[in-house]
Amino acid sequence: MCDGSQNRFWIIGSGQVCWEYLNLVYNLETYCGRVESLPAIAPEKLQEWLAPIIEELDITFDKPRLDKQLLDGDKDNQDHYFQILEDISQGVSIVAVQGFLKSIHYEAVDQEDETQPKPEILVAQTPRLGKLPLLESADHYLLYSLLLHEDMTLSALAESLGDDEAEVQARVQVLLSNTLLITAIAPLRSSP
Repeated sequence: MCDGSQNRFWIIGSGQVCWEYLNLVYNLETYCGRVESLPAIAPEKLQEWLAPIIEELDITFDKPRLDKQLLDGDKDNQDHYFQILEDISQGVSIVAVQGFLKSIHYEAVDQEDETQPKPEILVAQTPRLGKLPLLESADHYLLYSLLLHEDMTLSALAESLGDDEAEVQARVQVLLSNTLLITAIAPLRSSP
């Protein structure tokens, strides 16, 4: 609230890492009357969101693990899939999309006529998180800086880190090639 007025308020948007950092350094939470976090995307919303792609590409969903089938026997394969996708992504849309894309592959369909080539269908297997490579402390610091500042030019990032721009560019390329850095999350553009 501003000056005790009920008609004025502030909305401060930030990522969780940024908020925790600023709250720790500046104790922002004491100045805010109420702190709200956006809810995670529910499995039903993820399914609704990706439905046009699923329909257009006619994607089939693989059976879930046996334990999931036994625990949630009343759900179909697609519902199981999106529950698992929500679990691994924790409702974060960019992680969910990456998990969705990485789980899709072509699979040959068995047919009785052996002389014809086997047709292929798109199948979404159980989504999984990828293995993370070992990172150097400089990589952790670079990623933390990007999470904190989000959108930066390469030269601004290098300046904030106190490193040479060519050195930072090389580290960014390594992170991009390992898919630890996605340009949609932290777009790095060269200086004009």
